[in-house]
Amino acid sequence: MGRTSTSKIYGMVWGAKGTLLGAAALSWIPIVGPIVGGLVGGMVGYMAGSKVGNAIFSGLKTVGSVARSVSQLLGMVLSRLEMLLVVELKVLAGLFLVGFNNDRAYR
Repeated sequence: MGRTSTSKIYGMVWGAKGTLLGAAALSWIPIVGPIVGGLVGGMVGYMAGSKVGNAIFSGLKTVGSVARSVSQLLGMVLSRLEMLLVVELKVLAGLFLVGFNNDRAYR
């Protein structure tokens, strides 16, 4: 659905611009020139625009999947760092408590 919509929108916009360019390019031929130029320019513009819209959609889809995998990787790294930090804090707390208890024992 998104690919079709993106292709169609770009095709219509580029088709309109192609119509104007084609009509202007062949405006030196009386009566028939602007009509034929507009038709051909519009068709070529629509085809080119729909190809560009398709390429843009594919590129954004790829960027989205890469961003998703990067966010999953960062989430995994952060969870591992959190576990490591919790373990280190427990070890430090244990050393502190053991040292504190040993100081009392010697006094």
